[in-house]
Amino acid sequence: MWVSGNLRDAEHFIFKTDSIMKVIHFYAPKRGALAVFHIGKLLLFITGFVAGGFHVQAQCPGSGVTLSSQSEVNSFASDYPGCTILPVSLTISGSDITNLNGLSVLNEFDINTTASLRIESNPVLTNLSGLSGLSFIPGGLTIFDNGALTNLNGLNNITSIGFEG
Repeated sequence: MWVSGNLRDAEHFIFKTDSIMKVIHFYAPKRGALAVFHIGKLLLFITGFVAGGFHVQAQCPGSGVTLSSQSEVNSFASDYPGCTILPVSLTISGSDITNLNGLSVLNEFDINTTASLRIESNPVLTNLSGLSGLSFIPGGLTIFDNGALTNLNGLNNITSIGFEG
């Protein structure tokens, strides 16, 4: 069974069990309320703790990450599903890394950390476009020894590096 929807602003949920799919229309309850949906033998309770919507906990890394191959860059989103705000430092350093497109899911680093971004020793890295979603890096940015990199265009959306305050 899977559930799709959002209590905050959705007008419907989609429930799927085996091969049967139903769309349920409802009025979203106010925060803290209890919503109960009954579909055949399926009884689903939705309590106030999800009043902001169905939220799957992001699986971000718990300690600094070093991506040392193109394969590791490409699999970032599947290795850390839902992780869009990185709470730890990220180092990108690998002899076969040509692009950072696998990191396009990232929006920023956690403002409550000193996480930094290091892009170093990537001899065939040609662009940083995979980082275009980043807006903030609290700890610092280091870029060196990337011989094929000719511009920093993927970093255009960064508005702040280091603590604001």
